[in-house]
Amino acid sequence: MSLVQGTNVTVKVRFKRRSQSVPRQRMASVVVERPTHWLAHAGTWLTAFALVYFSAAGTFSFYDAEGNTQMGAASGAGGASAVGVMIARLVLVGLFYVAWRWAAQVRRAAFCVPLLALLNCMGVISCLWSPEPTFTLKQGIYLLVTYTFAIAFASKPAEAQMKFMQLAGTIAIVLTAFTAVLLPSYGLNGRQGATGEWEGIYAGKNVCAMAITFLLMPALYRKPATLQGRVLRNVYILAGLGVIGMTRSRTGWGIAVMLILFSIGLKLLARFKPFDRSVLFILFCAGTLVIGAVVLLNLSTLFHFIGRDTSFSGRTPIWSAILASIHKQPWTGYGYRTFWRGMTGESANVMISLGWMMGYAHDGFLSVWVEVGAVALALLVVCLLKGLKDSWHCFMRDPSPQVLWYITIIVFGILYNIDEASFLFRFNLSWMMIIAAIVGLDRRRRQLRRNAAALVVRG
Repeated sequence: MSLVQGTNVTVKVRFKRRSQSVPRQRMASVVVERPTHWLAHAGTWLTAFALVYFSAAGTFSFYDAEGNTQMGAASGAGGASAVGVMIARLVLVGLFYVAWRWAAQVRRAAFCVPLLALLNCMGVISCLWSPEPTFTLKQGIYLLVTYTFAIAFASKPAEAQMKFMQLAGTIAIVLTAFTAVLLPSYGLNGRQGATGEWEGIYAGKNVCAMAITFLLMPALYRKPATLQGRVLRNVYILAGLGVIGMTRSRTGWGIAVMLILFSIGLKLLARFKPFDRSVLFILFCAGTLVIGAVVLLNLSTLFHFIGRDTSFSGRTPIWSAILASIHKQPWTGYGYRTFWRGMTGESANVMISLGWMMGYAHDGFLSVWVEVGAVALALLVVCLLKGLKDSWHCFMRDPSPQVLWYITIIVFGILYNIDEASFLFRFNLSWMMIIAAIVGLDRRRRQLRRNAAALVVRG
């Protein structure tokens, strides 16, 4: 139901007299209901705020002020707050509303990619072997709620999806700037002292940078019809890049630069004819491999230049320790969201091996493997390959802004999960958008094939 009802407009219609039998009255009033603006719908704002919540992975900076200090970070102080619980419940209500509102579309699209649906059911299935089955079942249901919301979101037209993302990004940028400037105890990074790094409403500078990066993606491809729309889009992009700059996150900076260059290259390739586009794309991939080889051969020099070490800031020891645990239980994993239990269970061996406390794998593929096993990892790889295959099919035949956006989501979703983790995470923007992109590309591929078949029949 809309928040503002349509406005009645009176339109006068003039009739021509063709004979004397026609009445002399030449004017008649017709009442036409003007459609409400998309911003005047409750569902619009519920969806936008749900996207902001997903961009923070369900954890905002104002949940835990004590944890944003040097002492609190060292002692692990803080935890779930009453505000956090209340917001989480409100978001669940909003998600159920959106799912109910788009129930018919969700039913039609939920199993359009069967392996993707099965992958998102693995969280619930893993409660059969989880050491904490009740907790795993609860988290698995949350994952299914996330999947349902992603399907409902993907059921909207692609252009509408991009507008929703930009609205959510506007909210996130404004709230982040407001929090960083006016509420520095929450909005600035205090875990390493008074460094002045922006976190805004997010739980870390890297989280903030990556969230804004994903929210910027649609604006890089949208083509507003009006001058005002184009100006607002450019302001939005500059504001988002400004926030990413203020986070001082080197990872965020690097991903943002790669995103800009990738979008420019993708849009340039889209201007060529299909054959030329395929040849240039192959050359582009070959050039990328050559550059990658050069980078790998000079990795220590490059990392020294950006202030990092070749262990990816301590990530390679983490991966080695996790692989040792995976080898003990490779096929089923240790249960969805129940591997990281501190000094309890198998995670204790990882902590002892590393010599410090941690709570996730810093790699999306390893995270899926250690939690829900090799079967789920295989399903994930197959779904991502399908998304890349459909990306190629649609890019060669219809390189529309929406298709380019979907391609960017999948490519950068994979890149992000090399040294971070978002695959199969409930209430996570990256995973939700990967689902939407895979479903959207599958739907577009089917439509292109139907159009091609119709042309053959007409011919």
